[in-house]
Amino acid sequence: SKATVSVLNCRLSVVIRKPRVDLDTGLAHMEARGALRVSEVPARDAALGARLAAYQNVRVAALCGPHPSGVGCYILTRFANTAQVHHVKTAGGARRQLTFLKEPVKECLPVPRAICRAGSACLPPGFVYGVDTGGDEQLQYWFFDESNGVHTRLTDGLSVHRGARWHDTDPKLVYASNERDGTHFDLYSIEITRHTLYQGDPASFRDARAPEAVQFRRTLLYTSGDEPGYVGALHYAGKYILARHYTSVTDVRLFIVGEGGVTAVVAPSPACREAAAIAGQFALSAETGVPCGVVFASDEGTLFRTLRFAALSEADLREKEGALAHPESVPVGAAEWDVASGGIWVCQASGRVVVEYNKDGVSTLHQGRLTSARTQFDSEVFQELRLVTSDGGATLSGVISGDGCLVPAAEGGPSFMFSVITGSAPGDVYTAPLPEVLGPASAVAAATRWTESEVGGLDPSTFTEPVLVHYTSFDGLVVPAFVYAPRRRVDEGPIPVVVHPHGGPEGQHRPKFNPFYQYLTAELGICVIDPNVRGSSGYGKEYVSMDNGRRREDSVKDIGALLDWIGGEEARARFNLDASRVGVWGGSYGGYMTLASLVHYPQRLRCGIDMVGISNFVTFLENTKGYRRDLRRVKYGDERDPEMRAFLESISPSRNADRIRSPLFIVQGANDPRVPRSEAEQIHECVAKSGVPVWYMLAEDEGHGFRKKDNIDAYQEAMVAFWR
Repeated sequence: SKATVSVLNCRLSVVIRKPRVDLDTGLAHMEARGALRVSEVPARDAALGARLAAYQNVRVAALCGPHPSGVGCYILTRFANTAQVHHVKTAGGARRQLTFLKEPVKECLPVPRAICRAGSACLPPGFVYGVDTGGDEQLQYWFFDESNGVHTRLTDGLSVHRGARWHDTDPKLVYASNERDGTHFDLYSIEITRHTLYQGDPASFRDARAPEAVQFRRTLLYTSGDEPGYVGALHYAGKYILARHYTSVTDVRLFIVGEGGVTAVVAPSPACREAAAIAGQFALSAETGVPCGVVFASDEGTLFRTLRFAALSEADLREKEGALAHPESVPVGAAEWDVASGGIWVCQASGRVVVEYNKDGVSTLHQGRLTSARTQFDSEVFQELRLVTSDGGATLSGVISGDGCLVPAAEGGPSFMFSVITGSAPGDVYTAPLPEVLGPASAVAAATRWTESEVGGLDPSTFTEPVLVHYTSFDGLVVPAFVYAPRRRVDEGPIPVVVHPHGGPEGQHRPKFNPFYQYLTAELGICVIDPNVRGSSGYGKEYVSMDNGRRREDSVKDIGALLDWIGGEEARARFNLDASRVGVWGGSYGGYMTLASLVHYPQRLRCGIDMVGISNFVTFLENTKGYRRDLRRVKYGDERDPEMRAFLESISPSRNADRIRSPLFIVQGANDPRVPRSEAEQIHECVAKSGVPVWYMLAEDEGHGFRKKDNIDAYQEAMVAFWR
């Protein structure tokens, strides 16, 4: 329509105008719109909202795990305002909603089938789920009993909890919590049975901070002391927990916790000063259930996180603390790409292993096996595993999401249950029986689709697919980016562009379906570019460290190089891009990148949208939650050091706001524990004083980003209105 086409010639060719915000009263008179508070944001356009609604009603299904009964699986999907837990009994079957909460469910851990089958005293079918309040990330764990619909809170209601894992065969849950001092994380376990759920644990206690909440007795398994970082469990079997301590993206320690504390450090080795060991699982003895080894990934001695196997002896599992008595690990498989975080699955019954590699952002699977004694990895039969659809044989290529798992079969090999998002379709759940015969050649597995997420009544054949490109930055570094270009022309002119830097900063753009991208390309004729600038994960430990400390603005220069590429011959020939109409939009660290790009390239960027972005590194580090502060100092620098403090101030957008000359839209969650709202409000004040138009949207029931559909809808409508 003419109204749609006019968008191309409006905000992306905007003329600076005087803002209407009253600087004397600041943001005190923001307009209330439900849970939102806005300044300068125009009233919602009914016609725009009606057209956007089709794209906003696209659903996504993420696997939680098999149902405890062995019939079907649990998934997370949204039918109302937030993502909730559903049960799907059969492939293509109905999704039966089980939770109906105001807040979105962020984690769901089905009770393992072995626990449900252990007897009437153990647990009924159900799951543990994690939910916070208004995006404050103070995640609490609850148990949902599917037999009667009763929800029982398991944690204190006050602290941050994360990384829960069920024991393989016992009704025990291990999780990390910062309840000790609000800053440091320790590992706890609780026993959950019918008795403790409904009769009350005789040893339970009332927390003095919340006397009305009866708490389960928990056992402290491991304390991190004064070490910063996140502690979490990867596998809980027998008397042992495979745990990790994350200090930074390049410093992750893998260790074993027994009943008496740490028994052994799996990786890195004592000779290695720093390495990242991730995605581990025990290899359990088929006879005793005792760990015989660890399958994991590490970048020790390599540029990428490669697959390893470390054998465990009885001495390694004794109550001591130190490196493995037999620390040798055997690199297995591809070495030129990272094993994906969480991308290792072991079937204890069969010894099969499935590994996900992050190959230029796309999930690539390999499969192998352990020896019958589970003391070695059979490196002779490690093969690529290609997934195809069972109904037509089309290659199923995309990004594995949700919680994948290997489900043992009564006969033959296990099935791989997973959810995947492709470049042109939302996430859905599949199962794929693994080929019984392994060898050096690649194998094919036919995947059966369990869910079919709705696409808002849109025609999937019109969806654009991301295209991987590479461009050269100021110092010769080759930077990857995904281009989402319109499939059809809205008009005959060159195509305007929105550059979308990711958060993290250790994040990574991967080629995943995004319904809002589809709206921008199909309805507005805008091209979206997702750059993976230096500092992104997925490209090895050197690349992810190239923006540390005083090299922070090198990543901003990568955006400048992208602007050069947009105006270059390749972009014109392949995509007909318009270098004179480029906007920038990012969230979290991507919000900082948006602000910094507006500072450094005011003549080349027409506008910017900053969502929950850092505007001043010093105030950010001083005000982010205490349990995150030291983690971020590793990446950004320590603001307590006078020289580093001066440097961080010098590169902060709030200190350079007078250089921002393009209209700015700021979006923030009031309960954000990572980037507090003060970051949004100080940049709002600084930019508005310069006479630049500034819009501001604050959600009182959100945190670090928006998770509720009502708020997302309003935010996306405002984005389109801003770009006009």
